[in-house]
Amino acid sequence: GEGVLRGRVKGTMKSAIVTGGALGIGLGCVRALAKAGYAVTILDLDEVAGREAVREAQALGSPACTFSLLDVTDFSRVKGAFERHVQRYGGLDTAILNAGIGGETGTLDGKGWDRIVQVNLSAQMEGGRLAALHGAGAIVLVASFGSVFPMPFAPAYAASKAGAAHFVRSMAANEEVRERGCRILAICPSYVDTPMVRKGMRASPSFKKHVLDVTRGKLLDIDTLGGVILKSLQDPRMHGQSLMVTSNATGGPPRMFTVGASPLKPYLPPPSSPELVPSSAWAGSRASHYKKLEVWKLSDQYDEAVRIVSKPMPRGDQIAEGHVLIKRLYCGVNASDVNFSAGRYFGERRAKAMLPFGAGFESVGVVVEKGKGVKMELGTPVATLEYGSFSEYGVQKASRCLRIPEASKEMVALLTSGLTASIALEVAGLKGRKTVLVTAAAGGTGQFAVQLAKIAGKHVIATCGSREKAELLRSLGADRIVQYKGPNKEDLAQVLKREYRNGVDLVYDGVGGEMFDVAVSNLAVRGKVLVIGQIGGGTYTSGWQQSMHAGVNEKLLWKGASVEGFFLLHHAKRFQGALTQLAALTRSGQLKVAVDPVEFRSLEDVARAVAHLHSGRSRGKVVVDLTAAAQVKL
Repeated sequence: GEGVLRGRVKGTMKSAIVTGGALGIGLGCVRALAKAGYAVTILDLDEVAGREAVREAQALGSPACTFSLLDVTDFSRVKGAFERHVQRYGGLDTAILNAGIGGETGTLDGKGWDRIVQVNLSAQMEGGRLAALHGAGAIVLVASFGSVFPMPFAPAYAASKAGAAHFVRSMAANEEVRERGCRILAICPSYVDTPMVRKGMRASPSFKKHVLDVTRGKLLDIDTLGGVILKSLQDPRMHGQSLMVTSNATGGPPRMFTVGASPLKPYLPPPSSPELVPSSAWAGSRASHYKKLEVWKLSDQYDEAVRIVSKPMPRGDQIAEGHVLIKRLYCGVNASDVNFSAGRYFGERRAKAMLPFGAGFESVGVVVEKGKGVKMELGTPVATLEYGSFSEYGVQKASRCLRIPEASKEMVALLTSGLTASIALEVAGLKGRKTVLVTAAAGGTGQFAVQLAKIAGKHVIATCGSREKAELLRSLGADRIVQYKGPNKEDLAQVLKREYRNGVDLVYDGVGGEMFDVAVSNLAVRGKVLVIGQIGGGTYTSGWQQSMHAGVNEKLLWKGASVEGFFLLHHAKRFQGALTQLAALTRSGQLKVAVDPVEFRSLEDVARAVAHLHSGRSRGKVVVDLTAAAQVKL
């Protein structure tokens, strides 16, 4: 049946169609649209709830609202509903394709799988097609977290939602869609407080535990999500995108992340079945020598300090007990690489006695050989935080290897940069602090400090030196970006005094110099400056300069504030736990990893990569890719 709440006013109002709009997420969308003045057509199978939704829409300000009782898999009736809507309102501005079902048993009986795919995927595809043909300016497909992450208890549901998200990506690139001026996107919410989710939680204790673990006990509210959907469909940048939305455990606004294309990773095949081929087969497939970067002269001019040398490849019987041979695939570049090459970590006398020594701090790779007593399987992806990481291969104590889910550029970024941010913020203490200032925020570690502070529900002020870096920080969720160079230059001290009169609770500072002075001067009562590095008041290539900060004692004293230094290597016992947590946040989409787009593909490129980092032009983590230089010959 069809019921019209108010009179038809053709061509004079914004209008929208919402499938599955009687309950749950769809109802939240109807409410948001009604408040925004849209005329709405609701398509749903629940007549009682549908007519109640019409009455709600009227009360909230919708100029006209219609309910049609139909099954979204009945394409001829859906087509008729679209045609009547266009005839009634003179057009169609927005289509929100929300109708969806679950109900899997978690077994392989396959019951209901066909129906799930028909409703969740086929009907959304048909709705998207009809919306585009009828000139909808914005088309939203409601997908799910399950479109990105595995759902072992609901594989058909997850597959249908993944199909909907990829349909959006593909439709966005369709020539006819572009010509018609349609904007199409997918919304991928975490668990929402809907009748379907509540029913599943009552039916399955294990599903209930899973939902509460994922949401940290706080499900998304349908009205909050409806508001998010309405805002997102008005954003032209979202065309072809999938927007993940999850609740905020601290009670703040929901956290949102766009889902990018999965990066390609190199495939590293085993030599054969591990049950049939001994580990010595791996050793026999390698060359006789490998390349390594070493410091031969103490200098902060990196290209003058280092040289590439050839080292004999360790064989199976040469790997000491408890050790592994690692094929390095990606190495990270850090600002302190020049401090290391200049010997500043050891003192000049000791550093000279050590020459030559291996360069580089961090890498990820795979285990390709192991000594006695090592239980780690060949091919296991591992990370290392050891001197000498700028090399194609390396021998390492198995107990000092950090387990990672994959050997990738993103995992390199999580090492020195990610661990510094994660552990430093934990040590400094975010609890009770509301505002966090991150200096050099678009750099390797700054990007993680910004995001981790946001995940903790803090207001984040971020500084950077270019428009491109400001855009990166905006995408990472920074609340206030202060660009201190270029045509849009702002004075940080003035911004803080004008906009943050009560001061900043925590400063994550890797710059020092004048930036440190500004930070101390603008601390809140009982605020803290967390010093994780220093380049201000000198540069890495001119060394650490002695600095005097006038009035620091007085400023700290009367505010009860403090300055705390952080050096990552003092916290080695925390590495594995923090890295596991960072990797989980990354794989769940809650943490973005910005890798600098400039490519460096061999050890010969390391000096150039270091120079690029210090040029101020890098955006995100600078990584050297060794995959081309370190292939297994099988």
